[in-house]
Amino acid sequence: MKAVFGLNPPDSGKIFLHAQEVKIDNPAKALEHGIAYLSEERDAEGLILDFPIAGNITLANLKKYSRRSLVRYTRRTIGGIKQIDQLQIKAVSAAHHEPVGEQAESIPGQVSGDRCKNHHPR
Repeated sequence: MKAVFGLNPPDSGKIFLHAQEVKIDNPAKALEHGIAYLSEERDAEGLILDFPIAGNITLANLKKYSRRSLVRYTRRTIGGIKQIDQLQIKAVSAAHHEPVGEQAESIPGQVSGDRCKNHHPR
């Protein structure tokens, strides 16, 4: 699965999307094709446990919250809070204080899954 998302080079084979061969050698290209990766090891690979939910949920879409390669923190936080509301994530502190790793056990899995939805995967 990591090869399909461009995290690892493929050992063999080809990737086809809608009957056309696609070359995916990095995650950005995978996202352009609507391919998202949701790790089973979400605590180790899917989240930054020291970040709040709003910070984690916007990671896959930082370009939207950046200007000249600098992340606009307030804009990202507001965007993250909107996504938390839209996805109906129940949390202690959505934006500023409580790291996602310190929230209820169900929250980290939900946040990493919802982060993938930002790119409207197929």
